[in-house]
Amino acid sequence: MARRIIGLDIGYDSVTAVCLKGKPANFQLAGRWREPLAVDSDDAWAEKALSALRKIRKKFPKGNYTLVTALNRSETMLQNLSFPFSDFQKIRQVARFDVEPYLPFPIEQVLLDIYVLAARDNSAEVMVVGAPVQTIEDRLALLESANLKPDVITLDALGLAAASYRLRGRKDNRTLIILDIGARHSVLNIVAGGKLHYSRGIDSGETEILEKPCSDDRERCLPLLKEINFSLR
Repeated sequence: MARRIIGLDIGYDSVTAVCLKGKPANFQLAGRWREPLAVDSDDAWAEKALSALRKIRKKFPKGNYTLVTALNRSETMLQNLSFPFSDFQKIRQVARFDVEPYLPFPIEQVLLDIYVLAARDNSAEVMVVGAPVQTIEDRLALLESANLKPDVITLDALGLAAASYRLRGRKDNRTLIILDIGARHSVLNIVAGGKLHYSRGIDSGETEILEKPCSDDRERCLPLLKEINFSLR
């Protein structure tokens, strides 16, 4: 049975939505909409984003669809962990304690999920994804104000990993390095076998690069290149 999925990307400088239609093995692009955000301060962002969401929502197709949105890498934390067992329920129980030392905020204020990278009979490698509860509540409140209710909230880096896997074919297990350059932040992702194995946020984006007063493109991009080199060591 054909499905319709709308993906919603809420960025600092724009809000973008795409509509996919068809079956999981053969989705086709049925629509794309973008609303730029002319933001001159962080305080004005929420108001501008809400206005853009309301405009885009009017362009959505009528009828049922699955709404998917994502949190930015800069809003979340990722931590790779290894366990000498593969029972998923046990991993969920233990991971919360293992990841706590890496959190920049109290564990009680974080919502965690587990992303399995590899599992064998007596071991497992996982990636723990965490986001502050307040961040998720703020995003849900923003969407609710635009009369939107997401069915799925994921992480942008996970979405990129899944998309690369589909676009290259499921039998292509080469390792990819994906650099996602945003308006204010960038994300370096390493994907292998269709799964995200590493992701690092970089506090340098398109706005900073383009506004830097220099004539040489390499010099303009040097801060970002240094961060990439450090991540790949």
